[in-house]
Amino acid sequence: MTVYVLYYQEYDGSDVVGVYSSYEKAQSAIDDDDLANYEGQWEGYHIAECVLDE
Repeated sequence: MTVYVLYYQEYDGSDVVGVYSSYEKAQSAIDDDDLANYEGQWEGYHIAECVLDE
């Protein structure tokens, strides 16, 4: 099973925003105002693909 973890990377840590079943759902969870911070640099929103063992 593959899940997509949406998280916000800050200078010294990160916060998990949510876990989603598709990349599109994770991307749609980012507010339109925050899209400028989406994967622009190391700081901002990122989506990680994680494969879970069944």
